[in-house]
Amino acid sequence: MNPLLKSLCKDHDIHLLGVVPPKEDPSFDHFLTWLTLGKHGEMSYLERYLQLRQNPSLLEQEATSVIVCAYPYGEKTSWQKSASSRPKVAQYGKLKDYHKFLHQTGRKIIDDYLAQTGQSQAFYRVVVDSAPILEKSLAEQTGAGFIGKNTLFILPGHGSLMFLFEIFTSARIDQSSTMKKTRTHKGCGSCRRCQVHCPTGALDEDYVLDATKCLAYYTIEHRSLIPIEYWDHLAEYYFGCDICQLVCPHNRFARKSHLLQQHVPDDLPLDEIALMNQQTYEQLFGGTPMTRAKIVGLRRNAFIAMYVTNHPRLSAVSASILAENQELLVRTLQQGKAYEQRKQSGE
Repeated sequence: MNPLLKSLCKDHDIHLLGVVPPKEDPSFDHFLTWLTLGKHGEMSYLERYLQLRQNPSLLEQEATSVIVCAYPYGEKTSWQKSASSRPKVAQYGKLKDYHKFLHQTGRKIIDDYLAQTGQSQAFYRVVVDSAPILEKSLAEQTGAGFIGKNTLFILPGHGSLMFLFEIFTSARIDQSSTMKKTRTHKGCGSCRRCQVHCPTGALDEDYVLDATKCLAYYTIEHRSLIPIEYWDHLAEYYFGCDICQLVCPHNRFARKSHLLQQHVPDDLPLDEIALMNQQTYEQLFGGTPMTRAKIVGLRRNAFIAMYVTNHPRLSAVSASILAENQELLVRTLQQGKAYEQRKQSGE
């Protein structure tokens, strides 16, 4: 692996996974089948720019190399389902927006590399969730790790609680030391912990995520009603879900960098979130990944979490929602009757 590039990345708590050429993606057919089966739910944006997802060289035709990096954001914490546990937020969701931070970090790394190798005129573009590419596949192509049964990229010795980002560049970089065969690691083997502990069965098929059964999908990407069969799980997480990562044996090594600080407190009152206005929303969650769910999505999630945990202010919040008459929240409140009937029937 390029020692200078590796050293520059290490200075910023970045793991350099490797350098690969932009080429036709070997996992594209798997991705296309996943789309065809509708396992992406309402995430229709994944259906766009298929040519770029298939061949990332089309993204920036000047680029001859893709530098693939990972930033450790989370750490191993204990997880055990408990009726008394407080509804939580996935670890990444509590951080100040990582996109800007990693984009700036990526620029520093490549600027220093180009300056020290006499290539200051070379082209580059830093990509942090900002281009339609299959980045987990790019990470796997480096040979540094593998995509696990939880469908996340796992770096042995570090785990999966990491943000991936890429630098497309025309700079001369030796790729020979990183051009390994994919799946050089033993991978998951017979381990099924993520599948066994996934509360909704979203990972029942090896190496396939069914987003239409995923708690993270429903609490982040889904813009309409959350089906009542998933309501109980919001007692564990009301934004995202870390379970399939926390139970993964590879994440026993996970250590988060402290360069990106937690912004969202762990003890925010659910009733405050369920009733928040735009100003409060911006104060509490502005500049964090939690804005991905939008204000009404977070309010919906918090209300459901209150409902399934019998929150002492549930009646007062319900009355306020009825008075406000916001459509999605009123319809969510109306789901409560069906939820109670389902519980009584033992389903």
